[in-house]
Formats: sequence, C-alpha cells, structure tokens
Amino acid sequence: MQKASKTVDPTRLRFVLFGLLVGLLTGAVVAAFRLSIERILSFMQSLYRAATPGLLA
Repeated sequence: MQKASKTVDPTRLRFVLFGLLVGLLTGAVVAAFRLSIERILSFMQSLYRAATPGLLA
C-alpha cells in the first residue's frame, strides 16, 4: 500500500477557494435580489394604499 501524501495540491486549493468565493458572491447577489423584491413590494403596496384611500384597511 502507498502512504497517503500530506501535501496540499496548490491547484486544487486554488479551485476550492475560487469556488468558495463564487458561492459567496452568488449568495450575496441572490440575497440582494430578494431584498430588493421585498422592498419594491412594500413600496408598491404603499402606493396602492395612498392611491385608494378608504378602500383598504
């Protein structure tokens, strides 16, 4: 049996770190998109309430 090497392959490490970075950036973009949808929905609801006074509670 061969003894397992304890050295870290720099190429593999670079790809893992790059994948982590891409995942974090993607998560931030998705979170910002969802937050913007929530804020726009609240804004549109307030516009609708202001445009139709007395019809909604």
